[in-house]
Formats: sequence, C-alpha cells, structure tokens
Amino acid sequence: MLHLEHRTLDVFWQWRHRFFGFIISGQCATLSNLSAGVGSGLLTTLLLVSNEANNDSDNQVAERED
Repeated sequence: MLHLEHRTLDVFWQWRHRFFGFIISGQCATLSNLSAGVGSGLLTTLLLVSNEANNDSDNQVAERED
C-alpha cells in the first residue's frame, strides 16, 4: 500500500512541477497575449460590421425619403 501512495504522490508532484514550469516559462503569458489579440481582432471586426450595417440602414432611409 505504501508503494501505491508513493506513486500517487509522484503523479501529483509531476503535475504540479509541469504546471508551475508552464507558468514560469512564460508560455502562459504568451497564450494570454495571443487570446487578447484574437479577442481584440474579433471585437474590431464586429464593430466594423455593425458600423457598415448601420450605414446601410441609413442609406436605405435616405433613399426612401428621396
């Protein structure tokens, strides 16, 4: 039974070591910056599409008034 507990502790130690190694190595920051860039790009695209849709509806209203 002691051997099984020792293996379990080894697994937790390896997981913890990889997790903190991932954070310390800067990969976590890189992924964060990447997701921020993608999110910013999506937001910009949505704003541009919304603006174009708004302009189209304004043009349709102006055509009806003429």
